[in-house]
Amino acid sequence: MGLAQFRTTEAEEEVIAQRMALRGDTNRSEHFRRAYFQAAGEVDQLVGEVRAEMREHSQQLSEIRNLVYRMAERESSDIEMRMLAALLVLVYPSVDKTLQSKIDKTLDMRTIEKFLNGNNGTVR
Repeated sequence: MGLAQFRTTEAEEEVIAQRMALRGDTNRSEHFRRAYFQAAGEVDQLVGEVRAEMREHSQQLSEIRNLVYRMAERESSDIEMRMLAALLVLVYPSVDKTLQSKIDKTLDMRTIEKFLNGNNGTVR
């Protein structure tokens, strides 16, 4: 069995004592063990949730990209392209920075906004 040792400041000792008292813990080693593994489990769960959300966003980005490619391959009316562009502009701010970065590698949001605004800056 391993032994973990580390130094603490007086302020940290006060916090440890307060937390142990709140939980009714009297065994310092058991307190640290439980606190560590509980926190590690919560972090692992959070990481799993973030990864699942990233996979979902990646799938959504792929679907949007495929739709853009399909629309570009066939003749489409101006209104279809404007609706797709407007949808992308509306959704873009609500996705996380990682997904925005992926979008930025494929599409230029300024060009899309200019397309929607026309030459004089007003929405048609």
